[in-house]
Amino acid sequence: MASRKKLFFIFVAAAPFACLCADEFPEVGPLEISNEPTAAAVGNFWKEDYVNGIVAVANGKPITAGELRQELLPLIGRIEMEAASQEDFDARVHAVAGEILRHMIDRALIVQEFEKNGMQIPDQQKNFYLDEFIRNRFDGDRTAFIGKLREYGKTLGQFKKEIEESFIVDAMEGRIRSSRSEISPSQLKAYYEEHREEFTVPAAIRIGQIFLGDGGEDPNAVVEQLAAGEEFITLRDRLSPETASMDGDWVQLGDMRPEFAALEELPVGAHSEPIAVSRGILIAAVLERRESSVRPLEEVQDEIESRLIRRRVGGERERWLAGLRQNSYVKTYL
Repeated sequence: MASRKKLFFIFVAAAPFACLCADEFPEVGPLEISNEPTAAAVGNFWKEDYVNGIVAVANGKPITAGELRQELLPLIGRIEMEAASQEDFDARVHAVAGEILRHMIDRALIVQEFEKNGMQIPDQQKNFYLDEFIRNRFDGDRTAFIGKLREYGKTLGQFKKEIEESFIVDAMEGRIRSSRSEISPSQLKAYYEEHREEFTVPAAIRIGQIFLGDGGEDPNAVVEQLAAGEEFITLRDRLSPETASMDGDWVQLGDMRPEFAALEELPVGAHSEPIAVSRGILIAAVLERRESSVRPLEEVQDEIESRLIRRRVGGERERWLAGLRQNSYVKTYL
């Protein structure tokens, strides 16, 4: 597949909002919004030639291909690596773009509902977040921050608008979160009983490794030292101390490569015969064994409560959004 320019948008991971959009829109005349957009515009909306096209309208607010492209571009590299063909790539791009666009439309409707209710985000709060962002991400260097904005084709005004929209969405959804009722102990127990498999800790072993590079220590001599009573960890620390960092990794039974499968049957303290790997020889030992078990309810009840709260809030949020959508005019052209 032909190489595409890959961009990493710095604000996606650092800012507390999932989507970013501009605060300025081109004037849209009646001929520019069509129920039948051209195939070229639809098929190439994420490319630079089509950034001024309209991909959706939410109560008269246009969402441009350029705005959608800004949010999609950070994902293009990963989609490209996972795609099996150009057709698969195109299908994946459009599927992801459709999901992103739905979130952008919902965000637009939330902001409109916020403004319709006469609410506002104080400038002090927005400026405080902006200052914190620059301090944390750019060591307080405002010039470097502005330069990075320009590199990604954004203005300071656009970024401030995104901050404001983030706070608006959080404020509106916060009303849903604050209105939820508490999860009762009986609900916690019922969920635990119905989903016990999700809290099952699988049987696994912890493995120590001695790696012998090509031309290094004779592996048969190492095996003889182990047979003579030399401690595995002592030999490991002397011959390949770099593998000590892997001691804490648990390997689930059944998940090991075929050449290591014999370790699953070994008792704690036993070691394998020399195993050929890509860059040398490996001798492995079973350091610890863990049987399958179910985590007790007391240990997982906070996790269960969080799941149930997210489920309840998510349902309430979706019902609220469904009401907004039902009372709005939304048209998509993607």
